[in-house]
Amino acid sequence: LKHVDQSVIDVEVWCRREGPIKERYREIGIHCRVERQMPHFSSLPRLSRNIALFSAACWRFRRSLAFREKLRAHVADGFDLVHFNLETLFMLAVWLRSRTELPLIMHMRTMLINTAFSRWQMRKISNELDGLIFITENECRHFETLGGRVDNTAIIYNCVELTPEKPLGGTGEFR
Repeated sequence: LKHVDQSVIDVEVWCRREGPIKERYREIGIHCRVERQMPHFSSLPRLSRNIALFSAACWRFRRSLAFREKLRAHVADGFDLVHFNLETLFMLAVWLRSRTELPLIMHMRTMLINTAFSRWQMRKISNELDGLIFITENECRHFETLGGRVDNTAIIYNCVELTPEKPLGGTGEFR
């Protein structure tokens, strides 16, 4: 986001929890608000864990109505696009899809284990979002093997800036 021309595009970020990213956004002039009630879920390898965690996610989702309504009203008040930065926010994206005409896009960053839950999650994402951004072709191909449609996608490689303060692997040396 630091390369977005903020004189043309007004960016606002909502995070689920506090962390160093909030300070990094502040440094580049992007407002970041923390919303702890933001519902999230992603499938896991074991069926028993999926059932337990999805049940908990559904409970949190039901309890997040005030947050969801705040988000819906906020994006309806002058936004042109909603970008979900992780596939764990798919339940929120699906809910918002039926409550706004705005384009909804999602950044796909992980390759989930092939399970019934992950295939269901990828189908929901395919059916409800207007566009998907993958970090490499591998994630895109894997998404497709899980039943996701890749007809409206883009690949935007994640860039990593190496600086003397943050060298690769902690030493600055390649291994």
